[in-house]
Amino acid sequence: RIRQIKVDIRAMLQERRNDATRNGGPPAGRYWSEHCRAFAYLMDLPEQHFADIRLHTYHLTADTYLGYEMFANRDAFRCSYDARVVTDDIPAYLILNEPAGGIGFRYPDGRFLNHDIARYQRAVNALWRCAEVVNLRMTSTHRRISILEIGGGYGAMAYHLHRILPGSTYIIVDLPETLLLTASYLTLHNPDKQVYLYDPRDPTRIEDPELRYDFILVPPWRLWELCRWQFDLAINMHSFQEMSGEEVRDYVRFIAGTLKPCGAMYSENRDTQPGNDELESVTGLLAQRFSLTRVVHPGPVLPVAERVRSALRAAGVAAGLLRRPVP
Repeated sequence: RIRQIKVDIRAMLQERRNDATRNGGPPAGRYWSEHCRAFAYLMDLPEQHFADIRLHTYHLTADTYLGYEMFANRDAFRCSYDARVVTDDIPAYLILNEPAGGIGFRYPDGRFLNHDIARYQRAVNALWRCAEVVNLRMTSTHRRISILEIGGGYGAMAYHLHRILPGSTYIIVDLPETLLLTASYLTLHNPDKQVYLYDPRDPTRIEDPELRYDFILVPPWRLWELCRWQFDLAINMHSFQEMSGEEVRDYVRFIAGTLKPCGAMYSENRDTQPGNDELESVTGLLAQRFSLTRVVHPGPVLPVAERVRSALRAAGVAAGLLRRPVP
């Protein structure tokens, strides 16, 4: 299966090189176009090594296995991330754990945690406190729900939300280089689920909202082929901040036009990103199409290196924001 994923990714990359095939999707900004070179080696990585895919996902989230296996203080991590406080008041089905074969520390109660899980847990908690998860679970009892994530990373948020909302269709739009990780991660951890990875040679019509896949992965230049879909939830976590203003504007316009009237968008982004001079303000662009409601993340926050903390303070943080379309 990994071999076929690579074949599909190569076909995608070839299509991207052919400008004639573009249909209006936002072009990739310089920030990510340059960053993708750091993990281009994955296309040549032997298939058997993808079983340890979490050893390579640090390129997307900076959560590296070295931090747990060699250098980190296990007790300090447990003290800084009190799993009981973070999950004390939420239903058991919302409690996240790193899947088997992943990276992190094991708690005495059997939980398997890392920095990525802590981040996704706070996002899930926020959606629950705003009643979005409850509403979606109720809705899913009488119809299939659709979730859109722009910039899904290696697929962890998709994995956990699909477990919480079984029977949903989860669509991820991302660059082909990243979709290699996404498709591999979701396929390896969901052997019983149907994962569709866009292939320009495949006649599957991704514009059809009746497609019955668990996960659908498409590149940005095919975004507007999804315009007939109506999404119950849209998500962007730490991705808009890394795009150009033009990219964010196009994505926000698309989401505003395809989100159900009762739907919501969850955004967790810095307002600006150090090193990204193609973006002025994530909040400003979102406010053009959505009303903004700040979501507070209660409980302890993992310690961050002081230089990163300083960068966040300098940039301003627009994290944990739930956004609904402006009437």
